[in-house]
Amino acid sequence: RQIVEQLPNFLESIVRILSVGCSLELAFRNASEECDGPLYAINQQVLLRTRAGQSLEDALIQLADVYAIREMGFVASLFHLGIRYGGNAHAVLERLSQTLRERRRGQQELKAMTAETRASAWILSALPIVVGLLTLTANPAYLTGMWTDPGGRQLLLWALGLQIAGMLLLFRMARID
Repeated sequence: RQIVEQLPNFLESIVRILSVGCSLELAFRNASEECDGPLYAINQQVLLRTRAGQSLEDALIQLADVYAIREMGFVASLFHLGIRYGGNAHAVLERLSQTLRERRRGQQELKAMTAETRASAWILSALPIVVGLLTLTANPAYLTGMWTDPGGRQLLLWALGLQIAGMLLLFRMARID
């Protein structure tokens, strides 16, 4: 997650260096020196692989697969297109940087909007359990009488099963991936 958060700034560094007139590989190398944290470590692995003779885009694709970072795969694809076929890598990288920022902002907004749903799921899941415990403390004979009766026991077991199923459904609906 930290790498994906650092990626837009890194791409903007590449764009700035490209605007001076450097090649894509040189821009990547120079921008890698400016970044920090986990992205710096990955970029150093990419640079190490390129020094060993691997192409920049292949090194990026392999590390994107190793670390399961889909966004790095996008960057690798753009580098592949820019290096192999030419074109305006400057504009495409700038747009990818904006898209990654907008995507992150959208995820944060979605998480904020669904906070109420998650809170409701917790409250609705806990409410029957709390009511059952209050009933047990206020009038223990009521629930023990139900438990000793075969029909009451069946009702209590059905209620427990439905409560568990309802909780699972509520948390499944409230989950964000």
